[in-house]
Amino acid sequence: MAIRSKPIIFILLILLIQTNTSGQMKVGQWRDYFSYSSCNFAGFTDNKIIGVNPLGLFYYSLNDNSYRRLNKTNTLHDIDICAFSTLSNGDLIIGYKNGNIDIVKNDEAVALPDLKNKNMVESKEFSHFYEYEGKIFSSLPFGIMVINPEKLEISDTYYIGPEGSELKINQITVFNDTIFAATENGIYKAYVNSPALGAYSTWKETTGIYENFSCIISFGKYLIASKGSRNTTNDIYIYNGYSWIKKTSVSYFLGFTANNDNFGIITNKSIQILDKELSPIKTISKYNFQNDQDVSISANSAFLDEYSDLIVADNNYGIVKVNENSNDEFYYPGGPISNYVFDIAASNAGLYVTAGGISTSWNN
Repeated sequence: MAIRSKPIIFILLILLIQTNTSGQMKVGQWRDYFSYSSCNFAGFTDNKIIGVNPLGLFYYSLNDNSYRRLNKTNTLHDIDICAFSTLSNGDLIIGYKNGNIDIVKNDEAVALPDLKNKNMVESKEFSHFYEYEGKIFSSLPFGIMVINPEKLEISDTYYIGPEGSELKINQITVFNDTIFAATENGIYKAYVNSPALGAYSTWKETTGIYENFSCIISFGKYLIASKGSRNTTNDIYIYNGYSWIKKTSVSYFLGFTANNDNFGIITNKSIQILDKELSPIKTISKYNFQNDQDVSISANSAFLDEYSDLIVADNNYGIVKVNENSNDEFYYPGGPISNYVFDIAASNAGLYVTAGGISTSWNN
């Protein structure tokens, strides 16, 4: 099988090439032709569906069926997006692998580069954002970083490992006034309004299982976590207020999603929907599009919106809206099928692009 090696990211196609369209470009102006057919994250705000991949994001407006792209060529400040969330006020927060942060409001991005600019050996790759009472708790390889989105600043950093050491945080949630952190070494908790969250002694491990917990979520009267690494088999645990009880195991596990009425277990190949008592309602493993039925899911993430519609970030179909009583719909703006481009060539007839890669022995 061919191995992609140092692919050319397809940022610029036209710089000095003259066109006959009304959108003729000026010297020095950039235009992106990114592919959005594979998305890592999905979102919804202001009647717009959002799709996100490492190079940028797009909005699809349900009002006028139009697309708008945001990326480093026009708005954002970086590439390699690794975490994304929509905030309660409709703004977006984006985390990059190098520690940079963008907060997007009305299609304008403000960068918070403090972590990116900090001189440190540790990885700065975000795992997750969790919003609670005006604060954003960020999960990072070394601890928890707190962001104040109104002041556009990083307000605190918590090192909660033994003796204040670094500890990889995978995900955070708040349940009954207690903040829980799923880490590489168990699940830690502290009173969320404690003035001493920055002190490692405030945090207590709750499971007695000092292994990797990939995800944690609060849903109604339940607190639910997964033990294992993402996209492998995970054990699902439920917290009864005193201890964690294993309920089931899930293969190809990716994460959880929930709204007020339903709970979802997301895997690469299917999404199981459960009710308020965690009784199964249905499992979705195929898409049924108008012109293509029984298409296999290849999910990266998903969420249940306030109407219990399931929105999937898919490897092949951009963003998919799974409909109960009609055909499913997928959304992504036009562009090449892949961002991995091996070579390009221009002629009078147009621009030709070859996708793919090479092996370690330089074979196709």
